Amino acid sequence: MQKIDIVIIATRRHALIERMIASFSKKVFCNFLIGKVCVNIDPVWGSEDEQIAIKDLLNQTFSDVTILEPQMANFSRAVKSAWTNTSADTILHLEEDWIALDEITPEHVFDNLTDDVPSLALMHEGKNWNGKQIYHYPRSRFFGLLFKKEDESRPHFSTSPSFWSGDFLRDCASYMDIRFDPEKQFYDDINLRLQNFVSNKKCKFLIGQPNLVEDIGRLWRQENYIEKIYVDGVTSWISTK
Repeated sequence: MQKIDIVIIATRRHALIERMIASFSKKVFCNFLIGKVCVNIDPVWGSEDEQIAIKDLLNQTFSDVTILEPQMANFSRAVKSAWTNTSADTILHLEEDWIALDEITPEHVFDNLTDDVPSLALMHEGKNWNGKQIYHYPRSRFFGLLFKKEDESRPHFSTSPSFWSGDFLRDCASYMDIRFDPEKQFYDDINLRLQNFVSNKKCKFLIGQPNLVEDIGRLWRQENYIEKIYVDGVTSWISTK
């Protein structure tokens, strides 16, 4: 069986990454041969002690782990740096604030990743899936139509949990601009080099019952009065207290 590398984008939230690792270890990691693991810990939302605890957890969990510890938080730089530090043919991209709901095996992944389909987005509630879409395209109701039509000129690639073809992911990292939200750069007319590079590719939904993962970060933000906003290509998190 071929190995996969794992990327984890994290902050100093030990309780969240502990839940994430526990759920994915039980339902996903155990089914794959894991090569390198690269984790970026941005210095926000926690203390240095929490960062040390996260590093201890990572070293206890993974045999080959690289931990990136930038001096300043930057979501896009975190993604770009971690993606660049991979080498496997298949990558599992994760963020600390998601948990696995259902089992994922190599049979679900390797046969579905192709040259035309270099990414598999794990289904979750936030995708607002209509039960029919196979690939992740935006849907709009065009003039005169009673139904929404897919815009296949703008494939949506996701930085929520997803599997990627390694070479494609690293090429995307080389085009990524750290000034802008890493996911929105794929389709929101803010990084046309990256958007044009991926325009003839597809991101396929990997579907469970139907959801494979759950976003636990949204509840954390509500409990801690943190609002996520997106303006002019930039995602920010602000305190509402």
